[in-house]
Amino acid sequence: MPVFLVTTTSWLLAGVFMAAAATKLRDPLGTRRTLGEFGLPRPRLLSRVLPATEAATALLLVIDPRVGGQCAVALLVAFTTLIAGRLATGHRDPCGCFG
Repeated sequence: MPVFLVTTTSWLLAGVFMAAAATKLRDPLGTRRTLGEFGLPRPRLLSRVLPATEAATALLLVIDPRVGGQCAVALLVAFTTLIAGRLATGHRDPCGCFG
């Protein structure tokens, strides 16, 4: 794959993850509430760990796109699985992806 394409894609995806992390960090109570509404365990802890994980993934995408890409795929699979499960059970609440 051309280096320019890998670099551009990595930086764009890093921007998305960093924006998601920053939004969650700006509203930790809202993030905690959303995680709790999703039925996730320990929303207080997750409201701190999730934005840190998103920010770390963003950093990895810039420093080492291969490792960062693997982290990004893992996060996106987890997010997609969670949201698909919620939709399948009739929940239509906002995902909270950006806070």
